[in-house]
Amino acid sequence: YRLEINAQREKSTSLVSPIRGFMEGRIEESMTASISIRLIERKTNSVLLDDTGRNAGLEVAGNIEEIFVI
Repeated sequence: YRLEINAQREKSTSLVSPIRGFMEGRIEESMTASISIRLIERKTNSVLLDDTGRNAGLEVAGNIEEIFVI
């Protein structure tokens, strides 16, 4: 199987977050994100699930470039 996840961040708010026990970090949080998922059976390349959730909560923190696999 292959799972594809695509999260689109909409309007976000900057919030404080902990770093080593101190509230010195920052994260971006959105409560109006859109998240699409697709589950594909690799042998036949058939799509088993293709759906989108709206008004999802999404936090973005750290080096997000590390999670992109295309």
